[in-house]
Amino acid sequence: MAIAPNYVHLGRGNLSVARSYRQRHSIWMMKAYREDILLNLPANADPLEVCLDYCHTVSSNIELFVRDKTHKMTID
Repeated sequence: MAIAPNYVHLGRGNLSVARSYRQRHSIWMMKAYREDILLNLPANADPLEVCLDYCHTVSSNIELFVRDKTHKMTID
């Protein structure tokens, strides 16, 4: 008997997360997102806006992934 996986999306307000990521804007995943994903991003791009875009992108990807799953829940 196969057991269906359970998916839990732990959410936090995008603005809170973006503010946290802004503190690490020049390192790790935010650096990779800014330099490797957002090609041709202007040098004067607002770090908070870039972090908000990242948060929105990640949340959208998770929502897309779980849209057809039967055993899922979102917790804010």
